[in-house]
Amino acid sequence: MGLVQATAHRAEHAEGILPLVVRQLPGGKGYVARFYPAWENYPGASLEQDTRRMNAFIEERVREIPEQYLWTHRRFKTRPAGDAGYY
Repeated sequence: MGLVQATAHRAEHAEGILPLVVRQLPGGKGYVARFYPAWENYPGASLEQDTRRMNAFIEERVREIPEQYLWTHRRFKTRPAGDAGYY
């Protein structure tokens, strides 16, 4: 089960999704947590639309503080036999 699927599944059994982004302060002097407004209508009628919504939210946050994003994360570590690698 992927992140969005798991989140959508859990949201069906909860009050909703309350996004939270944590950033590190300069010099490693602590962290700041920012809550965003709760998502309405999540999960929606379509897992594809939910995935697009979550990815758009993540992309917006990365654009706000790109230096805090884990750029070295290798999300696509394995590929089907014969497919070109991403890295």
